[in-house]
Order: sequence, then C-alpha cells, then structure tokens
Amino acid sequence: MDGNRRWARQLGQPVLTGHAQGATTAAKVLEWWLKYLPTTAVGKREMRGGK
Repeated sequence: MDGNRRWARQLGQPVLTGHAQGATTAAKVLEWWLKYLPTTAVGKREMRGGK
C-alpha cells in the first residue's frame, strides 16, 4: 500500500485517501477478474477437448 500513500501525498491528500483509492481500484480489478477469468478458463478447457 506504499504506492497509495505516495499517491495521496503527491496530491496533498491525507494518507487514508490514498488507501481508500487503492481499495476502490482493487475492487474494480477483482470485479473485472471475476467477470472475465471464468470465461477464459472454461474456453481453454473446452479447446483442449473437454478433458
């Protein structure tokens, strides 16, 4: 989370703002991952012949 602290300080914001932004970004990444990864995993399995 060091990058979040640095980001907040560069903007003159409290450190907790940086951590909150980092949590928001992590949630977006997780949402994307859950949306697209299962589709990719199933697709690869089917391409190998469904074994």
